[in-house]
Amino acid sequence: MTAAAYPNQNQLSGRSGGSQLESGYHTLNGKPESFRMVKTVNNLTAAKADLPVLYSFRRCPYAIRARLAIQSSGVEVALREILLRDKPAQMLEISAKGTVPVLQLSDGRVIDESWDIIQWALAENDPDNLALAGQPELQSQA
Repeated sequence: MTAAAYPNQNQLSGRSGGSQLESGYHTLNGKPESFRMVKTVNNLTAAKADLPVLYSFRRCPYAIRARLAIQSSGVEVALREILLRDKPAQMLEISAKGTVPVLQLSDGRVIDESWDIIQWALAENDPDNLALAGQPELQSQA
């Protein structure tokens, strides 16, 4: 199967705008950066804005589900793709476990479990009532 046969994030989500994961690496002053952004803010990179930072690895299933929840919620975060063999010191400082995903909130709190990141994202904004999925008695009240 060729790379063209795989749908991109916009095709999977059915959305054409908003906070979408961008593919590839961003460049700053012509040099590739080691992270990807969920969204840029006022032509500044999200890393310079006061956004939560999500450390992730693209093939980790736990990180994937955290990214999907964040994308579904529409919450803006700075996404930093890491290499597991070369973990950044900033990530290890905030989470000694050294596993992904790790979310550092703007107030300094750290969430280092994918399920907790999912719950945080859906508590921030849950336009599709995903937190109520599988609970029909609660869905009727929403």
